Amino acid sequence: MRLEKRWDLGKERTIAFVAEVQNVTLSKEARAYNCSGTQIGSTNSTTCSVTALGPITLPSVGVEALF
Repeated sequence: MRLEKRWDLGKERTIAFVAEVQNVTLSKEARAYNCSGTQIGSTNSTTCSVTALGPITLPSVGVEALF
């Protein structure tokens, strides 16, 4: 998510205040997949599990200037 407010400072000049957040939905991140397989006769079976991390969110605040 990004919020931005921009002001004109004359011809071809602007300044902006910017606030951003990465992973605003607070989703967990998949860190590793562990899969193991077995074979019974001619049938294969695979089971996987996910190791999750987080949620990790990264906020950011800044100023942009264009001249």
